[in-house]
Amino acid sequence: MSIKNLMLDFSYKENTNEVYKNRNNCRLFEDLSQNSLNMFFRGGDIISSKPQVTGKYEPVITEFINYAATKGYADFLIDIGANIGLTSCQNGDLFKEVHMFEPNPYCFKILEVNSFLSINSAKCYLYQFGLGDKNKIVKLTVPKKNWGGAFVQDNSNAYTQEILAKKDGFQKIDKKNYFNVEILIKKTSLELKKLFTNLKNRKKEMGVIKIDIEGYEKVVLKGIADSINNKLKLIIIFENHDPNFNMKECESFFKGRAKAYKFESKQPPWERFAKIMKFFSRLLKKKITHRLERGAPSNWKGDIALIID
Repeated sequence: MSIKNLMLDFSYKENTNEVYKNRNNCRLFEDLSQNSLNMFFRGGDIISSKPQVTGKYEPVITEFINYAATKGYADFLIDIGANIGLTSCQNGDLFKEVHMFEPNPYCFKILEVNSFLSINSAKCYLYQFGLGDKNKIVKLTVPKKNWGGAFVQDNSNAYTQEILAKKDGFQKIDKKNYFNVEILIKKTSLELKKLFTNLKNRKKEMGVIKIDIEGYEKVVLKGIADSINNKLKLIIIFENHDPNFNMKECESFFKGRAKAYKFESKQPPWERFAKIMKFFSRLLKKKITHRLERGAPSNWKGDIALIID
Protein backbone atom coordinates (compact mmCIF):
# COMPACT_ATOMS: atom_id res chain seq x y z
CA MET A 1 0.00 0.00 0.00
CA SER A 2 1.34 3.45 -0.90
CA ILE A 3 1.89 6.13 1.72
CA LYS A 4 -0.87 8.20 0.12
CA ASN A 5 -3.41 5.39 0.35
CA LEU A 6 -2.30 4.59 3.87
CA MET A 7 -3.04 8.18 4.93
CA LEU A 8 -6.42 8.15 3.19
CA ASP A 9 -7.42 4.97 5.02
CA PHE A 10 -7.25 6.73 8.38
CA SER A 11 -10.54 7.15 10.27
CA TYR A 12 -11.51 7.88 13.86
CA LYS A 13 -15.02 7.64 15.28
CA GLU A 14 -16.37 9.50 18.31
CA ASN A 15 -19.41 8.70 20.38
CA THR A 16 -21.76 11.68 20.05
CA ASN A 17 -22.85 11.35 23.68
CA GLU A 18 -19.23 11.53 24.80
CA VAL A 19 -18.59 14.55 22.59
CA TYR A 20 -21.48 16.52 24.09
CA LYS A 21 -20.71 15.31 27.60
CA ASN A 22 -17.07 16.41 27.33
CA ARG A 23 -18.10 19.74 25.84
CA ASN A 24 -20.49 20.39 28.73
CA ASN A 25 -17.92 19.26 31.29
CA CYS A 26 -15.36 21.65 29.82
CA ARG A 27 -17.84 24.54 30.01
CA LEU A 28 -18.65 23.59 33.61
CA PHE A 29 -14.96 23.44 34.50
CA GLU A 30 -14.37 26.83 32.87
CA ASP A 31 -17.19 28.29 34.98
CA LEU A 32 -15.94 26.63 38.17
CA SER A 33 -12.33 27.65 37.62
CA GLN A 34 -12.84 31.24 36.54
CA ASN A 35 -11.42 32.41 39.90
CA SER A 36 -8.51 29.96 39.79
CA LEU A 37 -5.11 31.03 41.08
CA ASN A 38 -2.70 32.17 38.38
CA MET A 39 -0.67 28.97 38.61
CA PHE A 40 -0.08 25.65 36.89
CA PHE A 41 -1.82 22.70 38.51
CA ARG A 42 -1.90 18.94 38.06
CA GLY A 43 -5.36 17.52 37.39
CA GLY A 44 -6.56 14.88 39.84
CA ASP A 45 -4.14 15.91 42.59
CA ILE A 46 -5.69 16.58 46.03
CA ILE A 47 -3.98 19.95 46.45
CA SER A 48 -5.14 21.23 43.05
CA SER A 49 -8.94 21.16 43.18
CA LYS A 50 -9.76 23.89 45.74
CA PRO A 51 -7.31 26.53 44.48
CA GLN A 52 -8.69 26.05 40.97
CA VAL A 53 -12.34 26.26 42.02
CA THR A 54 -12.22 28.75 44.93
CA GLY A 55 -9.04 30.68 44.12
CA LYS A 56 -7.56 29.86 47.54
CA TYR A 57 -5.54 27.05 49.05
CA GLU A 58 -5.90 26.56 52.82
CA PRO A 59 -7.94 29.77 53.20
CA VAL A 60 -7.61 30.00 56.99
CA ILE A 61 -3.80 29.75 56.86
CA THR A 62 -3.67 32.06 53.84
CA GLU A 63 -5.70 34.74 55.62
CA PHE A 64 -3.65 34.36 58.80
CA ILE A 65 -0.37 34.81 56.91
CA ASN A 66 -1.82 37.90 55.24
CA TYR A 67 -2.93 39.17 58.65
CA ALA A 68 0.55 38.60 60.12
CA ALA A 69 2.12 40.54 57.26
CA THR A 70 -0.16 43.52 57.90
CA LYS A 71 0.79 43.43 61.61
CA GLY A 72 4.48 43.95 60.93
CA TYR A 73 5.77 40.47 60.08
CA ALA A 74 6.35 41.40 56.44
CA ASP A 75 10.14 41.39 56.15
CA PHE A 76 10.27 37.85 54.81
CA LEU A 77 8.29 34.67 54.15
CA ILE A 78 10.17 31.36 54.37
CA ASP A 79 8.30 28.44 52.80
CA ILE A 80 9.82 25.10 53.86
CA GLY A 81 8.34 22.34 51.73
CA ALA A 82 7.07 24.82 49.15
CA ASN A 83 5.89 22.14 46.69
CA ILE A 84 4.43 23.97 43.65
CA GLY A 85 4.25 27.28 45.52
CA LEU A 86 0.68 27.43 46.77
CA THR A 87 1.53 29.32 49.96
CA SER A 88 4.27 31.51 48.50
CA CYS A 89 2.30 32.42 45.40
CA GLN A 90 -0.79 33.43 47.36
CA ASN A 91 0.98 35.39 50.10
CA GLY A 92 4.34 36.36 48.62
CA ASP A 93 3.65 39.88 47.44
CA LEU A 94 2.77 41.04 50.96
CA PHE A 95 6.40 40.38 51.97
CA LYS A 96 9.64 42.06 51.00
CA GLU A 97 11.19 38.74 50.04
CA VAL A 98 10.21 35.08 49.77
CA HIS A 99 12.50 32.09 50.34
CA MET A 100 11.23 28.73 49.05
CA PHE A 101 12.76 25.34 49.90
CA GLU A 102 11.59 22.38 47.78
CA PRO A 103 13.63 19.17 47.28
CA ASN A 104 11.33 17.33 44.82
CA PRO A 105 12.90 18.04 41.39
CA TYR A 106 9.56 17.62 39.58
CA CYS A 107 7.74 20.06 41.89
CA PHE A 108 10.69 22.45 41.81
CA LYS A 109 10.31 22.98 38.06
CA ILE A 110 6.65 23.93 38.53
CA LEU A 111 7.56 26.08 41.54
CA GLU A 112 9.92 28.11 39.35
CA VAL A 113 7.17 28.78 36.83
CA ASN A 114 4.42 29.45 39.37
CA SER A 115 6.53 31.89 41.38
CA PHE A 116 7.38 33.70 38.13
CA LEU A 117 3.69 33.94 37.25
CA SER A 118 2.32 34.93 40.65
CA ILE A 119 4.92 36.85 42.68
CA ASN A 120 5.41 40.29 41.22
CA SER A 121 6.84 42.66 43.82
CA ALA A 122 8.67 40.47 46.37
CA LYS A 123 12.20 39.23 45.73
CA CYS A 124 12.18 35.44 45.27
CA TYR A 125 14.87 32.96 46.30
CA LEU A 126 14.45 29.26 45.45
CA TYR A 127 16.44 26.39 46.97
CA GLN A 128 16.29 22.90 45.46
CA PHE A 129 16.85 20.97 48.68
CA GLY A 130 14.98 20.10 51.85
CA LEU A 131 15.86 20.85 55.45
CA GLY A 132 16.55 18.26 58.15
CA ASP A 133 18.92 17.27 60.92
CA LYS A 134 22.00 16.75 58.71
CA ASN A 135 23.28 16.79 55.14
CA LYS A 136 22.20 13.62 53.32
CA ILE A 137 20.78 12.09 50.16
CA VAL A 138 17.46 10.35 50.87
CA LYS A 139 14.45 8.82 49.17
CA LEU A 140 11.34 11.00 48.99
CA THR A 141 8.10 8.98 48.92
CA VAL A 142 5.38 10.82 46.97
CA PRO A 143 1.68 9.85 47.02
CA LYS A 144 0.61 9.63 43.37
CA LYS A 145 -2.61 11.56 43.99
CA ASN A 146 -1.19 14.05 46.50
CA TRP A 147 2.22 15.41 45.59
CA GLY A 148 1.89 17.82 48.51
CA GLY A 149 1.96 14.87 50.94
CA ALA A 150 5.48 13.63 50.10
CA PHE A 151 7.59 12.40 52.99
CA VAL A 152 11.00 11.01 53.90
CA GLN A 153 10.62 7.76 55.81
CA ASP A 154 13.75 7.55 57.95
CA ASN A 155 14.82 7.91 61.60
CA SER A 156 14.39 11.70 61.48
CA ASN A 157 10.67 11.42 60.72
CA ALA A 158 8.55 11.48 63.89
CA TYR A 159 5.46 9.97 62.20
CA THR A 160 4.63 6.29 62.36
CA GLN A 161 3.86 4.37 59.18
CA GLU A 162 0.20 4.40 60.21
CA ILE A 163 0.12 8.21 60.44
CA LEU A 164 1.98 8.59 57.13
CA ALA A 165 -0.53 6.33 55.40
CA LYS A 166 -3.70 7.71 57.02
CA LYS A 167 -2.90 11.35 56.30
CA ASP A 168 -3.31 10.51 52.61
CA GLY A 169 -6.38 8.33 53.08
CA PHE A 170 -4.70 4.91 53.09
CA GLN A 171 -4.80 2.11 55.66
CA LYS A 172 -1.16 1.23 55.08
CA ILE A 173 1.79 2.21 52.93
CA ASP A 174 1.36 0.26 49.71
CA LYS A 175 3.98 0.79 46.99
CA LYS A 176 1.32 1.03 44.29
CA ASN A 177 0.08 4.33 45.77
CA TYR A 178 3.47 6.09 45.71
CA PHE A 179 6.52 6.81 43.62
CA ASN A 180 10.03 7.58 44.88
CA VAL A 181 12.59 10.19 43.93
CA GLU A 182 16.06 10.86 45.32
CA ILE A 183 16.48 14.27 46.99
CA LEU A 184 19.04 16.35 48.86
CA ILE A 185 18.52 17.32 52.50
CA LYS A 186 20.72 19.94 54.19
CA LYS A 187 21.19 20.67 57.89
CA THR A 188 18.59 23.21 59.00
CA SER A 189 20.69 25.08 61.54
CA LEU A 190 23.57 25.64 59.09
CA GLU A 191 21.41 26.77 56.18
CA LEU A 192 19.06 28.99 58.18
CA LYS A 193 21.83 30.54 60.26
CA LYS A 194 23.33 31.85 57.03
CA LEU A 195 19.92 33.11 55.90
CA PHE A 196 19.01 34.69 59.24
CA THR A 197 22.41 36.42 59.48
CA ASN A 198 21.93 37.83 56.01
CA LEU A 199 18.43 39.06 56.90
CA LYS A 200 19.67 40.63 60.15
CA ASN A 201 22.48 42.47 58.33
CA ARG A 202 19.82 43.99 56.08
CA LYS A 203 17.56 44.95 59.02
CA LYS A 204 14.93 42.34 58.17
CA GLU A 205 14.00 40.84 61.52
CA MET A 206 10.24 40.06 61.52
CA GLY A 207 8.78 37.37 59.31
CA VAL A 208 6.72 34.24 58.80
CA ILE A 209 7.88 30.65 58.31
CA LYS A 210 5.46 28.11 56.81
CA ILE A 211 6.48 24.45 57.27
CA ASP A 212 4.88 21.52 55.40
CA ILE A 213 7.23 18.55 55.66
CA GLU A 214 5.15 15.56 56.81
CA GLY A 215 6.85 14.38 60.00
CA TYR A 216 10.11 16.35 59.84
CA GLU A 217 8.64 19.25 61.84
CA LYS A 218 10.45 18.55 65.11
CA VAL A 219 13.97 18.36 63.62
CA VAL A 220 13.38 21.50 61.56
CA LEU A 221 11.94 23.43 64.53
CA LYS A 222 15.03 22.43 66.53
CA GLY A 223 17.21 23.66 63.66
CA ILE A 224 15.37 26.98 63.53
CA ALA A 225 15.79 27.41 67.29
CA ASP A 226 19.53 26.71 67.00
CA SER A 227 19.99 29.30 64.25
CA ILE A 228 17.92 32.36 65.24
CA ASN A 229 19.33 35.46 66.90
CA ASN A 230 17.79 37.43 69.76
CA LYS A 231 16.39 40.19 67.56
CA LEU A 232 14.54 37.88 65.19
CA LYS A 233 10.77 37.66 65.68
CA LEU A 234 8.93 34.84 63.94
CA ILE A 235 5.54 33.33 63.38
CA ILE A 236 6.02 29.67 62.47
CA ILE A 237 3.01 27.84 60.99
CA PHE A 238 2.90 24.09 60.50
CA GLU A 239 0.48 21.19 60.24
CA ASN A 240 0.68 18.29 62.68
CA HIS A 241 -0.92 14.86 62.13
CA ASP A 242 0.30 13.26 65.39
CA PRO A 243 -2.11 13.55 68.38
CA ASN A 244 0.80 12.73 70.72
CA PHE A 245 3.02 15.53 69.44
CA ASN A 246 5.14 16.96 72.30
CA MET A 247 4.52 20.69 71.97
CA LYS A 248 6.19 21.57 75.27
CA GLU A 249 9.43 20.07 74.00
CA CYS A 250 9.23 22.15 70.82
CA GLU A 251 8.52 25.31 72.80
CA SER A 252 11.53 24.53 75.01
CA PHE A 253 13.82 24.57 71.95
CA PHE A 254 13.40 28.37 71.90
CA LYS A 255 14.38 28.90 75.57
CA GLY A 256 11.28 30.70 76.78
CA ARG A 257 10.66 32.76 73.63
CA ALA A 258 8.01 30.49 72.05
CA LYS A 259 4.30 30.08 72.61
CA ALA A 260 2.18 27.63 70.63
CA TYR A 261 -1.38 28.25 69.49
CA LYS A 262 -3.78 25.95 67.71
CA PHE A 263 -6.24 26.95 64.99
CA GLU A 264 -9.68 26.04 66.33
CA SER A 265 -12.98 26.19 64.44
CA LYS A 266 -16.39 26.93 65.88
CA GLN A 267 -19.03 25.54 63.54
CA PRO A 268 -22.82 25.84 63.49
CA PRO A 269 -24.43 22.65 64.84
CA TRP A 270 -25.09 21.22 61.38
CA GLU A 271 -24.10 17.70 62.30
CA ARG A 272 -27.08 17.12 64.55
CA PHE A 273 -29.56 18.70 62.11
CA ALA A 274 -31.66 16.78 59.64
CA LYS A 275 -30.79 17.44 56.00
CA ILE A 276 -33.53 20.02 55.63
CA MET A 277 -32.23 21.88 58.70
CA LYS A 278 -28.69 21.84 57.31
CA PHE A 279 -30.05 23.35 54.12
CA PHE A 280 -31.75 26.21 55.99
CA SER A 281 -28.68 26.72 58.16
CA ARG A 282 -26.61 27.28 55.03
CA LEU A 283 -29.34 29.38 53.49
CA LEU A 284 -29.21 31.67 56.54
CA LYS A 285 -25.43 32.01 55.94
CA LYS A 286 -24.29 30.69 59.28
CA LYS A 287 -20.56 31.23 59.68
CA ILE A 288 -17.65 29.02 60.74
CA THR A 289 -15.30 31.01 62.98
CA HIS A 290 -11.59 30.20 63.07
CA ARG A 291 -9.40 31.49 65.90
CA LEU A 292 -6.08 30.82 67.57
CA GLU A 293 -6.43 29.24 71.01
CA ARG A 294 -3.61 29.00 73.52
CA GLY A 295 -5.18 26.99 76.37
CA ALA A 296 -4.27 23.35 76.80
CA PRO A 297 -5.83 21.42 73.93
CA SER A 298 -6.36 17.70 74.44
CA ASN A 299 -3.94 17.17 71.59
CA TRP A 300 -1.98 19.26 69.11
CA LYS A 301 -3.24 17.56 65.97
CA GLY A 302 -4.11 20.20 63.39
CA ASP A 303 -2.70 23.54 62.27
CA ILE A 304 -0.33 25.22 64.70
CA ALA A 305 1.12 28.73 65.01
CA LEU A 306 4.30 29.04 67.05
CA ILE A 307 5.02 32.66 68.01
CA ILE A 308 8.68 33.49 68.69
CA ASP A 309 9.01 36.83 70.46
